[in-house]
Amino acid sequence: MDYGASMSSESEFQQDVAKASEVEKLKVWKSIPAVAQGHAFKVSARHWALNGPTADGLKIDDVVQTLTAIK
Repeated sequence: MDYGASMSSESEFQQDVAKASEVEKLKVWKSIPAVAQGHAFKVSARHWALNGPTADGLKIDDVVQTLTAIK
């Protein structure tokens, strides 16, 4: 996916989310060891594809939320 181009509007972002959901249904995706063991986590590509203090803060929030949610 071309995240630079697809981040221009909410509707385009939602289209990319739908595409990612389709990938998660694929056998090849489910066979990836990290995915099969529950070690893959969803985050928003909107800020992971960007640089700067705001995006970096959101990335840190994602990591903290993921690590604190693991049981």
